[in-house]
Amino acid sequence: MKNNPKFIGLSDSRLFHMRGVAYKSYNLAREVFNMEEDVARSLFLMGLTHDFAYAFVENQTDHEHEGGRILKLSGFNWAEAVFDHGDPDVDDWTDELLILNLADMTTSPDGKPITIDQRLEDIENRYGTDSIQATKARKLTKRIKEELAKRNLTIPNL
Repeated sequence: MKNNPKFIGLSDSRLFHMRGVAYKSYNLAREVFNMEEDVARSLFLMGLTHDFAYAFVENQTDHEHEGGRILKLSGFNWAEAVFDHGDPDVDDWTDELLILNLADMTTSPDGKPITIDQRLEDIENRYGTDSIQATKARKLTKRIKEELAKRNLTIPNL
């Protein structure tokens, strides 16, 4: 990591997205995964911080790993989920990783709740249908659905 990386920053839109993912993570933890209140509150913080490292990376695709690295150094037990979010090829998905990916893929860039299909459409419109981002998002969506099925969980209006 360079000492003086180019600042990409956290736009108001990204901050709204992060807040939306935080609320969605909390709600999924409580209502779908039946986690204790304190755990759900911790996962609220996971959602709130999942994209903070955009402020410190030159390439947007590095934000997950840099964020996870910093959060691990800070002692957060869900830091690995932040490190791995957005990667459909991670071998073993924890509940925290599933919650974060699901919350991220059902929250618009400006923080509003949307369906996975709407999020995919947004990604395709921004980056192109054949882009790396869209291809990865489609694969991620498939993996999210597989992980939910493995856990016998259904999400209405997914």
